[in-house]
Amino acid sequence: MSEPDAETTAEHVLVVFCHPRDDSFGAQLLAEYTAGLAETGRTYEVADLYREKFDPVFHAGDYVQFEGGALSRRILDEQARIERADAIVIMSPLWWLGFPAMLKGWFDRVWSNGWAYEFANDPEGSLLPPRPYLILLTTGGSAGSFARRGYADGLDSLLRTGVLGWCGVSESSVVLLHDTGFHPATTREHLEFARALGSGPISDGSLTGDPARITVLNSPLRARNTEEPAMDAPAAIRRLCDAWIKQDNAAIARLFADEGVFTDPLHERPLIGPDDILATNQAAVDELADVRIELYSVLGTGARACAEGRMTATVVADGSVLDFEFTMIAETADGRITRLTEYFDTAPLRH
Repeated sequence: MSEPDAETTAEHVLVVFCHPRDDSFGAQLLAEYTAGLAETGRTYEVADLYREKFDPVFHAGDYVQFEGGALSRRILDEQARIERADAIVIMSPLWWLGFPAMLKGWFDRVWSNGWAYEFANDPEGSLLPPRPYLILLTTGGSAGSFARRGYADGLDSLLRTGVLGWCGVSESSVVLLHDTGFHPATTREHLEFARALGSGPISDGSLTGDPARITVLNSPLRARNTEEPAMDAPAAIRRLCDAWIKQDNAAIARLFADEGVFTDPLHERPLIGPDDILATNQAAVDELADVRIELYSVLGTGARACAEGRMTATVVADGSVLDFEFTMIAETADGRITRLTEYFDTAPLRH
């Protein structure tokens, strides 16, 4: 776990907790996690759905969200405490490979149309502000059984991409604590991990834990809540370079059209579309640190442009320094990159 910084400690966190028993292992996890939050100086609020007697049933009256009517006071209050949080944490057991009915009903009623998402087949933007999310789930199932049966990948697709991603959340982690209730040593490890988790960043790409006991799902998601203004080809080249400097692979992927083609000498094949770029290019981004790019020139207007420049970076694995010049050609349409090709000598990149 990384050390908290000044920005981290300024967060106000909403913890949505779902378990029917006061003496549950989940209640112990909640106590350890919030203790970790307190150690950083964060403020937090706990939405204890069972103790607060939240009604999870989606009633006929809840359909007013699709008809322009006013939501109930209780739902508005739930939305208000989400709105005042800088980060959202959800803690629950995993029942039948999903949320308990109480938590599922909280999403059904509180994450309403016109507030959390736009009612459309494929909404292009989120109505929620960008902020980190963490879903911490306990399960008696082993990490090995989840991996063999594809359960972890399924939960990643359903919860992170399907539920959170649908509403524009791009920074999120799902943490599965396995073997709950079977081994006293594992129980202690989980409680210690929960406290450490509370004292670190909410959604952390460097989360660690015993992979035999803990599964962490936190690969980057394509953001839907950040609408970039329309860009021509010269702007696309500059934004791509800025994203490389920030080592933000999700930002790189967002620049491309759905069938946009990204080609460079390091990839064995062209990468096609944001999802392919997001998945395949991440390894290249992770290998580098201290990326610097100097653009010598950017020539062209409108839908086509070319550029020459120089890139330097440190290789994380061995600390060696890369230093090479490149040429880049970009084509755009409707404010997105349709084709971008990089040319450079790969000799300095080979060890």
